[in-house]
Amino acid sequence: RMAEEGLDGFAEVVATQAEYSDAICAAVVNTGLGPVSPNTVLLAWPNTWRTNGNIAYDFVSTLRGITNMKKAVIVFKGNPQTYPSTKFDFVDNGIIDVWWIVDDGGLVLLIPYLLLMSPVWKKSGRCTSRIRLFVVLSNVMENPDRLEIAVARHLERARIKISSVRVVDMSETTIANDMRGAQRRIAGDSWKTVGETFDPDALLRQTHDMELQNNSNHNSSLEEEKRTITAKAFNRELVLNSSNANLIVTNLPLVSVMKNSSEFLSYVDTVCDTLENVLLVRGSGAQVITTAA
Repeated sequence: RMAEEGLDGFAEVVATQAEYSDAICAAVVNTGLGPVSPNTVLLAWPNTWRTNGNIAYDFVSTLRGITNMKKAVIVFKGNPQTYPSTKFDFVDNGIIDVWWIVDDGGLVLLIPYLLLMSPVWKKSGRCTSRIRLFVVLSNVMENPDRLEIAVARHLERARIKISSVRVVDMSETTIANDMRGAQRRIAGDSWKTVGETFDPDALLRQTHDMELQNNSNHNSSLEEEKRTITAKAFNRELVLNSSNANLIVTNLPLVSVMKNSSEFLSYVDTVCDTLENVLLVRGSGAQVITTAA
């Protein structure tokens, strides 16, 4: 199958009688040697999880194991029959939409950039496809115009060509907490929202917001309801702006934020409802994009 898709690499079969999550984690640990070990794991979305509770638990356990090992994880949720492939016609004037919520080290931006280098996205050897970037505003105090300019300058320094940059306001939702957790400590430039990354006053506001959250009484049912509202709101924005995209790339929600495995998978299903192909990315936190000359 790798030869059919024109992929270079090594194929390996892992035989096990253990749980799916144990087998995947064992394969990640035992593959490669030292610095040449893989740093990213690609998984397919478990479409049948609603009919088998064990699948949901196993998949979420796999995500937990991979992230605990400080590996990046990419989850493909879509239709293999419509996803661009060398088995079908090459993509002409294709669109990859990136919805950037949390800065996980830059992997959300790097993956689309690398994909456009593939022959799949080129017609007659010339790339006619483009990347559109949607920056999600998650704090009502952030300035959308200033944020758009700052992100555009960052992309220019990083030499990543984007056809358009647009800020989408979702400051009235829990989108930031769903992607990185309300109590996560910010280390360096990782796990900040995009607004916090490019706003010099964001750290002060973030500290204030966390103090308010710590002083509030948490109601698990109410928080779950808010997350459901957020997932539906995010889906509306995706459908409104990205229905014509060949691929949507965005952050993978944080597993530990959700009450259980079923809520996590249901959240992602709601976000991706009616969308063809979505790539959910969660970096390890290590910077993979440099703006150095």
